[in-house]
Amino acid sequence: MSVAKCNNDRQQSLWGCPALFVEKKDQGGKRLCVDYRPLNAVTVKNKYPLPHIDILFDQLGGARVFSKHLLRSGYYQIKIREEDVPKAAFSTRYGLYEYLVMSFGLTNAPAFSCIR
Repeated sequence: MSVAKCNNDRQQSLWGCPALFVEKKDQGGKRLCVDYRPLNAVTVKNKYPLPHIDILFDQLGGARVFSKHLLRSGYYQIKIREEDVPKAAFSTRYGLYEYLVMSFGLTNAPAFSCIR
């Protein structure tokens, strides 16, 4: 996560979820882990069915060019609506931050990324 994807202008938030840094096993460094369970518990869930794999293969039948996307960084390309940014707040020992883009752990992130 880069600092450009977050802001830390606020000093308080009603929605601040706890976060901590965890050591990455294979690459070294640290990974930010936000516990969004309190927010997810009160979030209205979006239901978007995934397409059936056979239908996807049928649609690709005559294709000659294929591309590959890194889904891990795909979330970071989806901006959070301005009025929802405070809900994605998380706190660390370094201060309070708010994601400006979609984060892992938000309950509607997978469904929203499927319809984009």
